[in-house]
Amino acid sequence: VLIIGILAAIAVPQYKKAVIKSKAARMQTLLSEVIKASDQYYLQNGEYPKNFEDLDIEINLPSGRRTCLTDLGVSSIKQNDDFAIAIHSEYSAWSYKVNVISAYFITGKYKCRGFSHIQQWKDKPQADVTYCMEARYNLDCGTNCENGIFCQDIMGKRYKGSMTDGLMLVYD
Repeated sequence: VLIIGILAAIAVPQYKKAVIKSKAARMQTLLSEVIKASDQYYLQNGEYPKNFEDLDIEINLPSGRRTCLTDLGVSSIKQNDDFAIAIHSEYSAWSYKVNVISAYFITGKYKCRGFSHIQQWKDKPQADVTYCMEARYNLDCGTNCENGIFCQDIMGKRYKGSMTDGLMLVYD
């Protein structure tokens, strides 16, 4: 019984970490598909899409409610029980408009943590880049939140800096 208890104490955390990595990989794949469809929409229309219905892609997630990043210009959102993917159409930041697509967990220990892709960032070289991000970690998931627990510990990313007055931490 002691041996089984020791093995369980070692195996269960590793299993949970593998499940989170699997869900994060699914988020990244879906995010990549939406980015490609959004870029195609831009090439055809000269502007980025404002909602998922504009995209030539089938997203098998229901329309969602706003959970994280609610004040960051979310114009359309799809989500399941674990994560959401959102289009932030013409989000006003840094005194100009940006277009952002993000995918993030909506429940659990990693709530409001995931990935963010900046498509258009006026005259900035950081545009068209996907970051691992811990969005507003101290506001959206409460006061018991820890920095880096998703991007650093789960995804193995290195801290790069913060955006939007330190409310969104990004990792490369």
